[in-house]
Amino acid sequence: MARPKSTPSQVGRRSRLKGKTFEAEIARDLRDVFDPPGLVKKLVDASRFPKLHRELLKRSRVRRARQSEGAKHSDVVVEDCAWWFELSTSAGVSPIRKLAQAEKDIYDTGSDQLPIVITREKGRQSIQVTVRMGTLMALYELFTPAPLTQREKDVVVQIDYPDLIDRLRWNETRHHRKTSHG
Repeated sequence: MARPKSTPSQVGRRSRLKGKTFEAEIARDLRDVFDPPGLVKKLVDASRFPKLHRELLKRSRVRRARQSEGAKHSDVVVEDCAWWFELSTSAGVSPIRKLAQAEKDIYDTGSDQLPIVITREKGRQSIQVTVRMGTLMALYELFTPAPLTQREKDVVVQIDYPDLIDRLRWNETRHHRKTSHG
C-alpha cells in the first residue's frame, strides 16, 4: 500500500522540526564549551524536568535564536562571543550560500562577529564547518609574517565539526586562564 503524499504544511513542519533538533544539538555542544561545567551538569540532570530545565537555560550563555528575531541574531547565540553561528541541515545544503547569508546578516546588524557555518546534509551523520580563511586564522589564532591579502582572507575552507568544538574549547580554556591570572 502506497504511503499518502505529504501536504506542503506537513513537509514544512517536518523541516522546521529537523532544523530545531539540529540547532538544539549544536547549542548543547556549545554549552559544553562556553558554560561552566556545573551548569552543564545541572542542565543534563534536569532534562527530564522541563520547568527546571527552562529556568537553568536562562543562566546559560548559549541559546537558540527565536524565529521571530529573524536575521538579528545567529541561529545559535553565544553571549559575549566573537563567532556568529549559522546552521543548516537539509538536502543540497550550500555552505557557501549560508556563509554569504551570515555575512550579510552580520553586516546588516552592525556586528563585528565572524561567521561560522555548520551544516549537515540530509541523510548524513557528519557535520561540516565552513569559514573564510581569515576566520579560520582568527579561530586558530594564527598570525603570518605578512598580512593576508583580501583575496587570501576570502578563500572558503571546510573543517570537521569535532575539530571546531575542540578548538573553541581550547580557546575558551586559554581565555579563562588569562583572565583569572591577570
